[in-house]
Amino acid sequence: MSDNLLAGLSSLLTPELIGKAASMLGDSEPAVSKGMSAVFPVLLGSLANRSSDSAFASTLFNLVRDPANDGSLLGNVASLLSPGAASSPMMALGGKLLSTLFGNNLGSLGGSLAGYSGVKPSSASSMLSFAAPLVLSMLGKAVKSGNLNVGSLVNMLTGQKSAYAAALPGPLSR
Repeated sequence: MSDNLLAGLSSLLTPELIGKAASMLGDSEPAVSKGMSAVFPVLLGSLANRSSDSAFASTLFNLVRDPANDGSLLGNVASLLSPGAASSPMMALGGKLLSTLFGNNLGSLGGSLAGYSGVKPSSASSMLSFAAPLVLSMLGKAVKSGNLNVGSLVNMLTGQKSAYAAALPGPLSR
């Protein structure tokens, strides 16, 4: 999966998962599907763009290697939609990733995602919160299976930038 992070993440978005998310969020399945298909390229592209900053790359690597990121999430993605998931260690790691990556711009990103996909702003925020732990899990799997260090993780992210850019909807490209 490290060969194409975006494809690996996108494959997790099954119709059942989208349906469960739409029901939980109170938005239509097509809108949730559109939003979720945009979230992964946004996150991966942002990671690739920021990874040239060595302090950020080090922080990212530490989040990826955190003991809470044990890889089990990829086998049970729907657990992120269960009651109590918001207080899980992986959701906390995802929150750290989002705040480190976007800081004060996270709200405007959520607004842009909501406008693009047609979901409520609160739903867009939830989608970002749902996607961040999945990104960390996928990166964790790639780091472990490829025995990657900070530099090779950065190289993997930046090496796939064109795939992220190609999948990024125009309204979210900024």
